[in-house]
Amino acid sequence: MYDQANNRCVFVNWGSNAPIKAIDLTTNTVTTVLTTSYSNCDGVSRDAAGNYYISNWGNQSVIKYNSGFTSSATVVASSLSSPADIFVNTVDNVLAIPNSGNNTVTFVTLPDLGNADLGNTVFDKVSISPNPISKLSKLKFDLPTTMHVSGTIYDVNGKVISQLNFINENMQNGEVTLAVSELNMGVYYLVFKADDKSKTVPLVVE
Repeated sequence: MYDQANNRCVFVNWGSNAPIKAIDLTTNTVTTVLTTSYSNCDGVSRDAAGNYYISNWGNQSVIKYNSGFTSSATVVASSLSSPADIFVNTVDNVLAIPNSGNNTVTFVTLPDLGNADLGNTVFDKVSISPNPISKLSKLKFDLPTTMHVSGTIYDVNGKVISQLNFINENMQNGEVTLAVSELNMGVYYLVFKADDKSKTVPLVVE
């Protein structure tokens, strides 16, 4: 699973106490992010707030970690049948779980993320409207204090599409126009950063 904010690929492993690992795409270094208490992890995906979802065959379940893997795992789906390559539809906020053991697919509606951030309240007053977008949209933000801001739009493969142009790199509030007329229809991701914190928002271009 590509993590664009940290320029790494996060992947899961088979076996007991299966580790979650990451490849640094700059140095190609492989590190262990977390050693789990689960066995035979198969799939990994992320929601729009950066939370990770991991499928495992040991408990026949899908578990959730926060973006930094600092929270305890919570079970979001159980009583599955060899859950395989899971996927989070960030537009509709639905987790799709293929059950390879009985050839079915389980769909789980996830809690509404709204303008949720990665575990803090810095982005409570950050919005993008309209979204879906046909021609123009605006990113509006009102941060708790003056912070160093930046924004990058990626496609679903993690390729950088464009960088946002802010009036000043250090701001507390403002707005930026998002022009998408040259983009193909589909889903993109805006990563908005304020100091060392980031918020990932799916953009739907119509």
